[in-house]
Amino acid sequence: MPWVSQWHHTYDPEWESVPADDCGAYLNRQLSRHRLTDEDLTAWPRRRPGAAGVPPRRPLNRPPLDED
Repeated sequence: MPWVSQWHHTYDPEWESVPADDCGAYLNRQLSRHRLTDEDLTAWPRRRPGAAGVPPRRPLNRPPLDED
């Protein structure tokens, strides 16, 4: 999210907040919800698994999420 922080780091009266802060908070909530890290996102394949040169995805060794 570097470009979001670069371009949207000040208070926006229309947004009634700092957009970069809100987007960062949302991203962090989603990472926590899905038990992912920034490194997991960075390592995410850019192309469809099974396409030429892209290895199949391997399952993450994490416990199942609690159902609420």
